[in-house]
Amino acid sequence: MTANAVFPQVGSESPLADAVAIQDEVNRVLDTFLGRRRRGAYRREGTWVPRVDVYEGQDAFVIRAELPGMRQEEIEVSIHDDILTLRGERKPDAKMKEESYHRRERFTGPFHRTLSLSSVVDTAGVKATYREGVLEIRLPKKEEARPRTIKVEAA
Repeated sequence: MTANAVFPQVGSESPLADAVAIQDEVNRVLDTFLGRRRRGAYRREGTWVPRVDVYEGQDAFVIRAELPGMRQEEIEVSIHDDILTLRGERKPDAKMKEESYHRRERFTGPFHRTLSLSSVVDTAGVKATYREGVLEIRLPKKEEARPRTIKVEAA
């Protein structure tokens, strides 16, 4: 069974966020190419989507989400109707004034990420840990979905 079969839908709450990110990147490339420098440019505020890796082990699926610069209490993980939701908000550095930035490419603001789970995940046993900017969520497989060895008996 592949991770794509277990997590068929991966997305964000705001499809417009991808279009805004593309527009920001096009503007950045054009400004760099044309030698323009805009004060306070490349501000990355608004809804964003953390990058995730999903892989399958023998007993569980594992999701790792990049959330650098956040504290554990700023992150919410929930499951409802076989939908895993990651939610939180990364706040901008309060010590820095907006006019002090020459370039600002890191996203700040709220994030929301959803992944659909299949019926092979034992949602009661899900565990989440956060260390060094990476959120790891372990989704154990139900017993019947785990590989097992059948003992061959003498006839």
